[in-house]
Amino acid sequence: MDFTQYVNTNIGTIGHLLQATAPSVQSPHGAAVVEPVFRAGMKDRYFSDKIFGFQAGSAVLMPVTSGEAPDYMATASGFDHDFEVAKPDHYEVLLEDSGIREKHTACHNYGVFAFSYPEEGEAWLAVYVRGCTNVKYEDGFLFVEGRKEFEFPMATVLQVGNVEPRIFDVTMPNGHKPEIGESGKAILLKFDNREVSVSFAMSAM
Repeated sequence: MDFTQYVNTNIGTIGHLLQATAPSVQSPHGAAVVEPVFRAGMKDRYFSDKIFGFQAGSAVLMPVTSGEAPDYMATASGFDHDFEVAKPDHYEVLLEDSGIREKHTACHNYGVFAFSYPEEGEAWLAVYVRGCTNVKYEDGFLFVEGRKEFEFPMATVLQVGNVEPRIFDVTMPNGHKPEIGESGKAILLKFDNREVSVSFAMSAM
C-alpha cells in the first residue's frame, strides 16, 4: 500500500513565530530536501501568488524561456494549486507565466529535476545561489557553494550536460524581511531539448 497518499505536505504552511513550512520532498532520513520557494516574508506560504524557484541545497533552480540577464524577482512565475501535485516523494507544478511543467524527486543526498518546456520560446535554466562563494563548471557538472537561508554553507553539484554557463551578480530578498537584499550569483544555462533532466547531489560543508 502506498501510504504517501494519506500525507498532505501543505499542512503546516502557517508560521506565526517560526518560518512556515513548504511542501518539501525528502526520503526518510535523507539529506536531500527539495522544495518550491515562495514569496519571502509570507506567514502562510500556501497563499503565495508566485514560485521563485526550487531549492536544492545551496541552489535555487528556476526554468525560464528567455536568455536575458536573470533577475530573481522577475523570473518568478504564477501558479495554481489545482495544477500542483505535492507528495512526500515527488512534486510537480505548472509554471503558468512560461508554460513550463516542473517535476522533482529526492533520495538520500541526491535527486532529479525534470523540466518540460513549451514549443514557443527557448529552454533556459537560471540557478540562483545565495551567498555564493564558488562556481565551477567541468565536464557537464556545475558545482556551486553557498548557503540555504539561515543555514550553514552547503555544496550542490548539478549534472547539466554540455552547456556554456553565464554568471551574473544578483540580489535575493531575505526570507523574513524581504526589504533586505542579500547578494548572490545567478548561473544561466541554455539547453537544446524541450525535455530536460537535471540530477543533483548535495552536502553540508
